[in-house]
Amino acid sequence: MRKQQSAPVLKLSNSAGDLDLVGAKEAKRAAKLAANETGKPVTVSNPTTGKVVATEQPDDLSIPPALDRIKGRTKEQVDAERIELIERDKRRDQAQRRLLSKTQTKQETKMQTQVQTEKTSRKQPVAKAKAVKKTAAKAKSNGNGKKANGNGKAAHKVVHRDGGPEKGSLIEKILKLCERAQGATRKELFDLTDWTRNYAWKWGLSNKHGTGFADRHGYKLTVIERKDGSSAYKVAKK
Repeated sequence: MRKQQSAPVLKLSNSAGDLDLVGAKEAKRAAKLAANETGKPVTVSNPTTGKVVATEQPDDLSIPPALDRIKGRTKEQVDAERIELIERDKRRDQAQRRLLSKTQTKQETKMQTQVQTEKTSRKQPVAKAKAVKKTAAKAKSNGNGKKANGNGKAAHKVVHRDGGPEKGSLIEKILKLCERAQGATRKELFDLTDWTRNYAWKWGLSNKHGTGFADRHGYKLTVIERKDGSSAYKVAKK
């Protein structure tokens, strides 16, 4: 029984090294494609003996000079080459526009996310201020929903949390900043919270209704007037 012979295999290589092993029938076409992709001459050789079978040069894809385009060619051939070069440039421009469009889309998405984040951070202080007003209104009324009289006997009693604010919460960070010996300035508090610049820190920390951050967690507020006319807010445990 005759043994089935395997198809001959040739090696493709260039100055950078070996590229691939291909069948002998496809070697020339594969070498030409590799030469055009790498822009370097590709050698076809026997992988065992190293004997060079052929060398394929890359095609010159640049626009040739006018005389070279016309010499030895018909008008139809020159026109066909010109159309092919124009189509190649169109494909290149389309690829560049797609890449630019993707980059612009990413930038616009990033900007929209930043704007949305800023809007959300600005709404938080307003919501907290409304909550403080609502709590203050409740403190003025008794259990039947009636407002307290002039002597304040029916006023709601504020419950303090001696255990302190919740760990890791923003209120805990605010109180820690104000616990320092020099207290905390309005700028430092705004930088910490990113709240709106017209937020009343003195009222938010301590007020007559006992709803401030310091009031609710067993702290006493002291306002420090500085020489430059600015104020700092210092809190300490009662």
